[in-house]
Amino acid sequence: MVKGISKDVVHKSELNAVKLNIKTKEELHKAAEEISESFKSHNYEVEEYLVQKFVKTKHEVLVGGFRDPSFGPMLMFGTGGKYVEVINDTSMKSAYLCEADIDDMINSTKMGELLKGVRGEAPANLPSLKKIIKSAAMMMIENKNIEEFDFNPLIIDEDGEIYAVDIRIKVN
Repeated sequence: MVKGISKDVVHKSELNAVKLNIKTKEELHKAAEEISESFKSHNYEVEEYLVQKFVKTKHEVLVGGFRDPSFGPMLMFGTGGKYVEVINDTSMKSAYLCEADIDDMINSTKMGELLKGVRGEAPANLPSLKKIIKSAAMMMIENKNIEEFDFNPLIIDEDGEIYAVDIRIKVN
């Protein structure tokens, strides 16, 4: 997989800036050229390319956070990926959370139900997911210069393992 990166571009898929199934050096060069042309047609410039191992996706989740002027650091969990705004399956809590709050965040979403395993599917690695959520909350609490962040998507593969494939952190 190759992605075009620019600090001015948040949604790379809207610019066709994510290319999958790259198998040869020639395919990599062609994909990079296509990404560059797409950026140029939208008045952006590719600052760099990111080449990542392809992970076969079973689920895409979102873990994000921001600073609310009234409530302080907040955390969000839910269905992630490019359809996050369309599906609108998220849960939000203060970053000052405990294990029960994390369980509630996961359990209050449709994605949380899927992650438990349905119709004979193996569940996702929920202890690892909970650790990621708790660590993200601590990151917001301990680093007051972080205004917001998104881990979107966190890919959960068919073995239930979790991979961060796109991370955005905004600092002041």
